[in-house]
Amino acid sequence: MEPQVISYQLIKAIIQEYKKLLLCLMGGILIIFLLLALLLPKKYTSSVMIQVKPQNGSLSTLANNSALLSLAGISAGDSVLDYMSLLKSSRVIDPVIKKLDNADAEDEKFDADDFVKKYMQIDNPRGTSILSFTITADSPENAQRIAQDVVDSLQDTIAGVGSTQDSTLIKILGKKNEDAKHKMDADVAALEKYKQENGVFIPNEQEKMLLEQAAGYEKAKSDETVKLNTNTAILSSIEAQIDTQNKNLIDSQMADNPEIQSIRKELFNANEQLAKLQFKFTDDYPEVVKVKENISYLEKQLAKTVAQSISSENVTLSPVQMDLLQKRVVAKNNVESANAALTKLEELSKQNLEKSNQFSQKSVKFLELQRNAKVSTDTYNLLTKSLEELKIKENLDAMDIRVLNSPTYPVKHSWPRKLYVMIVGGLLYLIIAGGFIYFQYTRRMSVMKE
Repeated sequence: MEPQVISYQLIKAIIQEYKKLLLCLMGGILIIFLLLALLLPKKYTSSVMIQVKPQNGSLSTLANNSALLSLAGISAGDSVLDYMSLLKSSRVIDPVIKKLDNADAEDEKFDADDFVKKYMQIDNPRGTSILSFTITADSPENAQRIAQDVVDSLQDTIAGVGSTQDSTLIKILGKKNEDAKHKMDADVAALEKYKQENGVFIPNEQEKMLLEQAAGYEKAKSDETVKLNTNTAILSSIEAQIDTQNKNLIDSQMADNPEIQSIRKELFNANEQLAKLQFKFTDDYPEVVKVKENISYLEKQLAKTVAQSISSENVTLSPVQMDLLQKRVVAKNNVESANAALTKLEELSKQNLEKSNQFSQKSVKFLELQRNAKVSTDTYNLLTKSLEELKIKENLDAMDIRVLNSPTYPVKHSWPRKLYVMIVGGLLYLIIAGGFIYFQYTRRMSVMKE
């Protein structure tokens, strides 16, 4: 088979022969596409630029809360992507759709997704807190008005969510705070009633010694109770955000990995040791500080070891899921440690109570009521302080935006662009002309071979 040779002389001859036809075709296409560029409906684009404040979730708020930091030690962050999702949500877009002066406002099937596809384009330069979006409409006035409606609706939505909704963690702690208040009121009322009915107001010195010892145990129990309640709330908040499959995976890894079990055992022992020390010494006592530092180190080691164990399996997890699973390990271990410490303290408390049986029944009852009232009051005060600090921190870290550039008034239309339309026309001409020349070339080559 002989190789094909292109005859440029033949192509040139064809072009010369049909020169007028090709020029007329070019002129016709030029005129048609120029008319299209002039007659197509014009579109105008208004742009807006806003600066967003990264929102910290409840877990991050808790980690920065001074009252609960020593009990939990968990943090989390958020992304500007949350604002992009909120901007495209029906809660923001639906009020804007109702204000449209066209058929879209009357169409019940026209939803937020349709609005975003038809009118809006969102952009976020990577690594910045700047969020920009554009609105495209049939007139400069409509484009600017719709863009302003979107900004107003976004601000109203953020303000509404921030003022009416609390996080899951606040709701859980709020319920526990209410229960603690009811128990405190009941315990204080019972103590006052017993004082008046039995005339017991000040125990003797020996009873005071037992009272201090019992109060020490109960103070430690109070701390562990708050730790248990707090980490239970944290665990509930985290488990609401992670997949059941990933949760089962982490439980399986904790059960099967001997290194993880060893660290957990050390954590149990350290928490039990801390509980025994706290009823005797203050939090700034050197030995107490040392044990707390050891607990913090073991918690980090536990989270790190679990992460390594998961990564060694053929499991793909997002950074957010991995972060939540590690935090769940710490929270779950804190819950189990607190339960173990409470069990031990309850045993020690019962032993101390047996020593009190040698005193009069009235004195023992007085000590019990006074101890219950003190524990209830301390627990309620700590939960109240922590809850208020958490609310303040969440308000400070709530979503917020700052409008850097208000919706612009488009002076020139953004579509159709004459240059783009003419380029398309030119490409179409090249395709038609090239096809015509190729047809003539192949036909003449066939005749020449014959």
